[in-house]
Amino acid sequence: MKQILILLLFIIPSLSFAQDTAEDKEKLSRAIEYFNNEKFHEAGLILRDLNARYNLNTRFKAYLSVCEYHDWNYSAVTEIMDSIHTDLTVYAPLEQNVYYNVAAESHFNLTNYHGALYYYELALKVCSKKERGELCYKAGFCCYQLKRKALAKVYLTRALSYYRQNPTGNDDSARILQIRKMLRAIALNR
Repeated sequence: MKQILILLLFIIPSLSFAQDTAEDKEKLSRAIEYFNNEKFHEAGLILRDLNARYNLNTRFKAYLSVCEYHDWNYSAVTEIMDSIHTDLTVYAPLEQNVYYNVAAESHFNLTNYHGALYYYELALKVCSKKERGELCYKAGFCCYQLKRKALAKVYLTRALSYYRQNPTGNDDSARILQIRKMLRAIALNR
């Protein structure tokens, strides 16, 4: 009788663990489905819980950062991305670009221009031609805010060139006008 009781003490917890693992695999699958269908809030709730329990891999943490971004939780995005950004280079350039942009915009919204500039520079290495103008503009804006006027001028000049060479398909005239005004302000040393 004592042996059966001891055996049950080992079997019951392992059955419970196996059930939890199967449920968590199903939750992860549901989170991925939500993510792919752009239901970021729902995906984020699940991923946040699973990450707290299992310490998810880099891709799922990156997914979580995108979900946090869509929930305007910029500090969570920066915390996640700052811890995993060096591991993202194994992913396709388009995927890296999404993560770098989420990180850059989050740092920017928190007025951490150093962090934003870092991620805008990473995004510039993997973005499409049509995105380069906007990314250079934002990098230039960060440099301008950081009082690095010479580098701001370089980025803003590049942005102007990219907007001319690769129009985004939107009306870029307002952005081009803004870039010209910033370049004039730099020339006047403001």
